[in-house]
Amino acid sequence: MSNRKLTIVYIAVLLSLTMSLIFPAGVLADDTQPPAPDAPEVTTPPEETSPEEASAVETTVPDSSDEVPPLADETTPADSSTADVMPEETAADTESTAEDVPLLAQLPEGTEVVVLDESGNPISLATTEATEILTDPDPFLYVGGVKKIFTTTDCNPDVAGNQGCTTPIQRAIDYAKTHTLDDGTIYIEKGTFNETVTIADFTVALTLQGVLNASGAPIINPGDRPVINGRILLIDGSDNEPGQDHANTASITLADLIVNDTTGGSGDNPAIFADWNTGDLIFKNLDLNAASSGNSGLIVSNHSGNVTLINVEANGTDNRGASIDNTAGNSSVGVAVTDSVFNDNNSDGLYIRSDGAIALTNVTAGNANGTGNGSDGADLDNTTGNSSVGVTVTGGTFNDNNNDGLHIRSDGAITLTNVTAGGGSNTGNGGNGADVNSASGTGAVTVTGSVFNQNGDDGLLAVTSTNGSITISDTTFQASTGSGNLSNHNGAALNSRTVTLTNVTATNNDLNGISISNATTVNLNNVVATNNGTTFTIFGFPIHFGSGVLVDGNGVAATVNVTGGTFSNNQRYGLEIGNAGTSDTIHVYSFPVCADNVLGCYSQSIIDHTDHTPPVVTPTVSGTLGSNGWYTGNVTVTWSVSDPESTITSPACTNQEVTDDTVGVVFTCTATSAGGTTTVQTVTIKRDATPPTIDFHADEVAEATGPGGAVVNYVSPDASDNLSGTDPTASCASSSGSNFGLGDTTVTCTATDAAGNVTTSSFTVAVQDTTPPTINTPADIIVNTSNASGAIVNYSAPTTSDIVDGDGIADCQPPSGGTFPVGDTTVTCHAFDQGENSTETTFVIHVIKSNEGNGGGEQGSNEFLTNNQIIPVTGGGIVLSCTEPFTTVENMAGFEVTFTSLCGYSATLTGGTENRVSDLPAGDKYIGGINIALLKDGSPVEKLPTGSTIKLSLEIPSGMTGETLAILFWDPTTNTWVEKSLTVVDGKATIAIDMPGAFVLVEK
Repeated sequence: MSNRKLTIVYIAVLLSLTMSLIFPAGVLADDTQPPAPDAPEVTTPPEETSPEEASAVETTVPDSSDEVPPLADETTPADSSTADVMPEETAADTESTAEDVPLLAQLPEGTEVVVLDESGNPISLATTEATEILTDPDPFLYVGGVKKIFTTTDCNPDVAGNQGCTTPIQRAIDYAKTHTLDDGTIYIEKGTFNETVTIADFTVALTLQGVLNASGAPIINPGDRPVINGRILLIDGSDNEPGQDHANTASITLADLIVNDTTGGSGDNPAIFADWNTGDLIFKNLDLNAASSGNSGLIVSNHSGNVTLINVEANGTDNRGASIDNTAGNSSVGVAVTDSVFNDNNSDGLYIRSDGAIALTNVTAGNANGTGNGSDGADLDNTTGNSSVGVTVTGGTFNDNNNDGLHIRSDGAITLTNVTAGGGSNTGNGGNGADVNSASGTGAVTVTGSVFNQNGDDGLLAVTSTNGSITISDTTFQASTGSGNLSNHNGAALNSRTVTLTNVTATNNDLNGISISNATTVNLNNVVATNNGTTFTIFGFPIHFGSGVLVDGNGVAATVNVTGGTFSNNQRYGLEIGNAGTSDTIHVYSFPVCADNVLGCYSQSIIDHTDHTPPVVTPTVSGTLGSNGWYTGNVTVTWSVSDPESTITSPACTNQEVTDDTVGVVFTCTATSAGGTTTVQTVTIKRDATPPTIDFHADEVAEATGPGGAVVNYVSPDASDNLSGTDPTASCASSSGSNFGLGDTTVTCTATDAAGNVTTSSFTVAVQDTTPPTINTPADIIVNTSNASGAIVNYSAPTTSDIVDGDGIADCQPPSGGTFPVGDTTVTCHAFDQGENSTETTFVIHVIKSNEGNGGGEQGSNEFLTNNQIIPVTGGGIVLSCTEPFTTVENMAGFEVTFTSLCGYSATLTGGTENRVSDLPAGDKYIGGINIALLKDGSPVEKLPTGSTIKLSLEIPSGMTGETLAILFWDPTTNTWVEKSLTVVDGKATIAIDMPGAFVLVEK
């Protein structure tokens, strides 16, 4: 119930002692804080609703801060004492459903229940009004997780206040048209609803589902289903042509309901009427009652979708139990009826017209109270379809109907399995047990495991086209006798070109046991036809009617093949060919029992009783088939032996099982027919259930050759198999010769034998990096300084190279740019790769203390000559020009030095004095000296690159001429002075040099 229903139920727990003076406050069944009285209802779907909440339907309780309406009488009424003291819960109570256990009995002891009317005034529980409030059934649905309840006093759950109506189900259906339901279902509680409902214009699937109570509990007892005293219309009743403008285009499901058509009226007003719908219709667990004049239980007409009936009962109606027509569709939609009952209706029990397949499973259509259906038990027709769809009836009983038990017309195959059609508690069907006709199509009629007895006409009347066939097995036809003195009732009357009967019994029928017409081929396999026919005496002469089996070719040459069986005690022949022609033949391959027939066993001589064909021997091999005809597990061989013309006289072949591996074992089956022909069949079984083996392969280790790892070649392991054979080597992935990345790679090798058994093994290829990087060791550095504390020296860290990590820069200590003391300092450089390999190298920085500098700072000052040798200067004090014309001019010790095309290089110039020169060539007088060091990336350069020049120019001292001057170069390879030619221009001595080094100007 919603907070807008006639009443609202508040549950107040009266606390003893300390709470006795506190005004009662409302609580919910789950002890949660309730919403305010006017708040919109918020509930959970059925699976989330507790039994207590379900029993209270939909209870909205004020917030504790709101004023609780006072009780009409704060003292306990004498007539409500039973509500004040609740019995303790017992095990039986726990097992009962919420519907079985009264709401009050589920509350804790000491709980006071107050029922308020729509004005908020409390009313006594003892009143009828309160009882109705607590027990009225309601339909409900879920939208956005909110439970919407529709009651006779509140038909609009979204509008505050009373919205009274008498049609809550219809209001719920109308609401569903304009709202998206969470699960597409309207739930109807157990109870009685006096209304007719209409479902129309639905484009999304809708289910009308009966439930046991407000909690949504499933219905187990059919008597707990909600009752609708009215009709359910799947149409728009306002149209002149119902439903054409308001058809339901989506699936509609009606489930777990009892529908009693109480509307009356003339014509056929069924309990459920569906007209012009296009979506599928599903009717499940329904009890339909329409006793008014001319009314049916269910009518589906002008329908174009599938129709499904499951556990539907429509009994005792004044018209048909159910009438279904979906011929407005096509052969892809059909009708399926399962576990349903249609008894004692005034017309047909079940009437179906369809363009698609019709399937009945476990259907009962006949007699329940001694009258049966007034017409056919089931009348089925899909001849408006095509030969690809047929009619199947599986299980079911069709007894005691006024006309046929089953009346079937189809262009496709008709199949009856385990059907009973005939006499039940009454006298049997007034017409045929089953009348099946596929004469207009190409389908066959197949009947298996069925019984046709005590019918007023033929037990089975079956007709196919000239292209069809009738096949009947394990079926009985008996006691078709009818009424009156005429004898014209066959156990089965079959009309088809080919008829095959196997294990069929026809007894005590008042005409023929089996009557076959228009057949060219008849196969009678173990047929029993006894005690059939009737004898009349006319003018003292007996006239005999009825044979065990009558084959009437009607002018068509008929061949009758007989294998075993019994044809005895019939009023004419055991086997009769009527209208026999010269081409009619009876082939007897295994003689039946044939005795005591009034006119004899056969109506004509046996033309041929030779078995013309050998038996058919078929082996069936069961097991897991691998490759190349090998089985990879246990194998069972069974044999099927048959003969189309006679019985088999040889023993049955023994079934075999193969449980061990074998290269081939041969099994043989030999069968001999009654005619003496023999068939020998053999089968060879090869079994290999043992997988191949793979030799052990040790792990591989390889050294990385680059960042991507290394190409690794390995030898695939050998493989072998004990039986079916395999390739000599396993197939491995990743393959030999492929590149393997750094780290471990698992190589999986697979061997497959000829039977398809598979074995795998694996080993690891480990690609490691144990090779340390290399360092380009730099040359020692010599630096002059006049500072006793040392000199600041900048150097370039050497480059490194690694096969995996590539090029890099070494880490050197002490670092570049620091102050190095006078003397020798060893710089140690390290290179590390990601494999934690390392390399170390060293070089020395020589810092020399001098008495004077060259004006270029600390770095670049050094002794000019030491121990008669020139010491190269490194460190790079001058950065040479990289701007056109790429020329740098510097002056040092009177020399003008011009550097050309040496971009990217640096130079250090050091001057010299006379007292630093020794061992000059004899007679040469020292005039001036200069030391030139050329560096690239911090390293000395011994020879100028192509295209570059260094030019020295020195003004000739006064009193001297060019003829008396010379410039000497110290050759460190020979430790000698080498004279260089010079040019005198404009009073300057000029020389071009091709390598750096020490130069002096001397007077010769």
